[in-house]
Amino acid sequence: MKIMRPVVIGLATIVLAGCFRKMAVSPATPADRGSIVDTEAKPRLSGRNLSDVSRSVIRSGSLGLKAKDLNLVKEEVETIVADTRGRIDAWSITDDRFLSMQLRIPEPKLDDAMDRIALLGKVTNRSLQSSDVTDQVIDLEARLANLIALRDRLRGYLEKAVDLKEILEVEKELARVQTDIEVFQRKLELLRAEIELSQLSLSVWRR
Repeated sequence: MKIMRPVVIGLATIVLAGCFRKMAVSPATPADRGSIVDTEAKPRLSGRNLSDVSRSVIRSGSLGLKAKDLNLVKEEVETIVADTRGRIDAWSITDDRFLSMQLRIPEPKLDDAMDRIALLGKVTNRSLQSSDVTDQVIDLEARLANLIALRDRLRGYLEKAVDLKEILEVEKELARVQTDIEVFQRKLELLRAEIELSQLSLSVWRR
């Protein structure tokens, strides 16, 4: 029994070292890094039936008008945006001849808001665009879930590690993974914000 114990400890050390070698990745951006996150995301995505997923669509619109009073149009648009609980990102009036406004309207109310704004003058152009980003949302969610799972495993390794070198290696990898988690969370938040709030570009010329 005394002879076998060093052998078992030696094998355990080799296995642990192998785990760290598998976790090691070359430095790159989270989206480009060929790491454990990428390899684990594929089976998650392939196992999810896209036909059962509600589509995630980014919609945007543009509207051009001619009106006599640009300031009055601006005031009316502000009221409409407030009614929809949207927001005005930017606006400008040039030489009292041209009004430009960048609006954010909750997606379900975009068409109604455009109809109301169209009544404020003579419509010169009106268009709607949409982009399906379902795959992007699913991909980001899968990568984020994998990163969180990896973080939890690393925390488990850290609790059991006794060697100082091993502890430092795990802590370094844990810090990297936490940074990646925050990056992907931010990307997902921004994408969901674009889905929920449609962009509407308004251009009004004085006639």
